[in-house]
Amino acid sequence: MNATAKVSPRYARPRPTAPVRAKLEVVKSPRPKKRQRLVLASSLVLIVAAIGAALGINSYQTVLSLNMGKYRTELEVLKEQNQALRDQINEVSSASKLADKARELGMVPYADYGYINLDTKEIVGGKPAR
Repeated sequence: MNATAKVSPRYARPRPTAPVRAKLEVVKSPRPKKRQRLVLASSLVLIVAAIGAALGINSYQTVLSLNMGKYRTELEVLKEQNQALRDQINEVSSASKLADKARELGMVPYADYGYINLDTKEIVGGKPAR
């Protein structure tokens, strides 16, 4: 091949061409629409309200728990006092105590008992006490 020989276009390399540059422009970021702002603001308010409600309920439950402990202690004291009063009532109202108190007042047991007949409304047996 000589220097003047031409290469067939089939094997020829394409010539590099200068790249075509696109015209650059500053693109503004899209502004959020008013509706999107409203949704965002209302969502934020709802989230803050839900967290506040949860904290409020939790605080209220803590206060109730503390009060319940105080009331349980008071209930136990009242139960003990109630049991002491019942013991006193049972002691004072026992048959032996009642008999002793009746003797102190000058009462005597009556041995001749009578009964009331409800059909005839009469006293059967016994003598009146004096």
